[in-house]
Amino acid sequence: MASKPKAPMPTAERAKQFLSFAALKGLQEALEKKEAAVETAADRQETPGN
Repeated sequence: MASKPKAPMPTAERAKQFLSFAALKGLQEALEKKEAAVETAADRQETPGN
């Protein structure tokens, strides 16, 4: 017997699956710091004359 296709899960419900990752202390700050460093490096590479 074939199963019926499931309806897409609402975005809010999907997001709840990842809430446990928010328990990692300092993760958000570390990600923001890394993102800023990568953006700064990319800006330096795009600047003419460097």
